[in-house]
Order: sequence, then structure tokens, then C-alpha cells
Amino acid sequence: MNLAVKPLRPLVLLGDVIVFYGSLVLTLYLRYGAAGVSRDIFLAHAVPFSFALCGWILIFYIGGLYERPARFFGLLTLGGALLIMLLYFVPQFGIAPKGNFFIFMAIYAALGFTWRSVVDALLRRRKITRRVMLVGAGPAREEIERYVKENPERMYEIV
Repeated sequence: MNLAVKPLRPLVLLGDVIVFYGSLVLTLYLRYGAAGVSRDIFLAHAVPFSFALCGWILIFYIGGLYERPARFFGLLTLGGALLIMLLYFVPQFGIAPKGNFFIFMAIYAALGFTWRSVVDALLRRRKITRRVMLVGAGPAREEIERYVKENPERMYEIV
């Protein structure tokens, strides 16, 4: 994320957390009906999913998702693998996630991608870019220019 966008990271992170738990609530509602959103069922799922959320945010951060939104689905898959390992290999959580996991992943993929797309569109509309000037000629300049054009999410503008 360029320096102009860096202060917005906490907002994007907060949105990720809201989308994550919103997806969990929708999953429970679709799976169990109105009873699925009861306090007991929600808490039984919230504990393991909260552990997964911490790992997921770490994966997103290390994977550069807070800098390059184009990597969302690859990192989502990695986070899903972490979640499935937690749910299947830690029996102390006491939930059988077979159906819930796939419902959650579908909802989170859709809502997470939508959230990221909205944030990206808002940032692009605000024209928060870092203007750079390239001096000189040659293969290095052409490579940098090509990189900037192929990676608009970096929000650089060549002047």
C-alpha cells in the first residue's frame, strides 16, 4: 500500500473482521435457521473461528493482501486450509464443520471479494496515487514502466 493509503489499513482490517463474523452469522443462519444464530450455537462456532481469523489476518498480511488486493483468492484458499485444519484436527472445539466450512467459505469469498472491490474502487476514485517521474531511457525504465502499468493496485502514476 502506498504511503497515502497506509493510514486506511486499520479500516480495511476492521472491514475484514466484520465480513468474517458476518459470514459466520450468515452461515449459521443458512445451516440451522433462526435457531442457528442463538447465543450458544454462535459461541460454539465463534471460538474456533476466532482462532482461524487471527491466522487468516496473519496470512493476509504476510501474503501482502493489505498491499496488493489481486491476491485475495489465493490467500483465501490458504486461510481456508488453516480453518479446516483447526476444525478437523482440534477436537476440543466440539463442532462438526463439514457443511458449515463450505457454506462459510462460499459466503466469505463472495462478501470478502465484494468488500475488497468496494474499498479498491473508492481508493481509485479518490485518486490516491503516488506520482513518480522516471528519468533516463533504456531497458530498466521500460521494465519499471511496464510494472507500474501491470500493477495498478500499487497506485503509482508515472508523470
